[in-house]
Amino acid sequence: MNKREIFSGWLWMTLISLSSVFAQWNPAVNLGSTINTSTAEKASDISSDGLTLYFHHDVAGNMDIYYCTWNGSTWSAPINIGSAINSSWNDYGPSLSVAGQRLYFSSNRPGGYGSYDIYVSSKVSGVWQSAVNLGPVINSSNGELGQDISAGDSVLWFARGWPEPSPTNEDIYYSRKVNGVWTTPVQWERNTVDLEDNPNISNDGNTLYFTAIYDTIYGGGNGSFDIWVSQRINGVWQQPVNLGSGVNGAYHDANPSISADGNILHFTSDRPSGYGDFDLYYSIRQTTSIENQQPGIVPVKFELYQNYPNPFNPTTNIEYRIKNMCHSKCTMFSEEK
Repeated sequence: MNKREIFSGWLWMTLISLSSVFAQWNPAVNLGSTINTSTAEKASDISSDGLTLYFHHDVAGNMDIYYCTWNGSTWSAPINIGSAINSSWNDYGPSLSVAGQRLYFSSNRPGGYGSYDIYVSSKVSGVWQSAVNLGPVINSSNGELGQDISAGDSVLWFARGWPEPSPTNEDIYYSRKVNGVWTTPVQWERNTVDLEDNPNISNDGNTLYFTAIYDTIYGGGNGSFDIWVSQRINGVWQQPVNLGSGVNGAYHDANPSISADGNILHFTSDRPSGYGDFDLYYSIRQTTSIENQQPGIVPVKFELYQNYPNPFNPTTNIEYRIKNMCHSKCTMFSEEK
């Protein structure tokens, strides 16, 4: 691949930084035997302060929601969240609101609208209240699961199967809350004919992590299920990017959950290095800063975006990652195969 220089000089510009999205991730680490067992632990979600981890755990074939707490050096033993949320049916995929006062999850308990419905429990005076079905605007006969609530509790992301959740036919949807009422869910603009599942939205609402099976599109994945990311720029969701080998392997890697600061990704994997079935893992984002780079190419590429018409190719790669408004000397190249 050859490079052709198309511009060199001083330029005032604003770049939407994708460094935090496309940065490499460190090799995944298993959360250990205090949390993981020979049965499945999946779909974790961490509180905004990073001190409480929620997930679902397989107990004799029944999925229940558990949590554990961080004491500064280790995680506590998992604790069943209790009967206000858990039932004798499958209850899984916890998603905690940013304030920590509402927990959304999926269940196939009787009384719902389909195979799996989304429920919510509110915490009052430190006690979780009986879970409530979100109703027929959100839930349907098709099955809804893999939910994640945005900061401010204003947008609910989830996956919907057709006619029911399966490994081949799920798409991502979202619903906005307007005047306290959930609106009709809308399909995410980046859904494909392949599977998209387990959406997890960043706190600023502009980065979506999700699980997908992309065998051929977007360059294909590393395994059966991989974790992908898309960023919204100027209101438009960009083409998804695979998170790479630090997170994804040859096995099933799914259920992403990004920390509040965007630097730690929790996820689920059945890779053979675990304790059995599916285990919980995490990966820490690698950081690369222009301040500590020697002359050369920063190993992160991204689309160039400006707030005014770009006189150059809008998808040109740039040698240095530049963040915020700046007056910088830069060289831009187009890549020619």
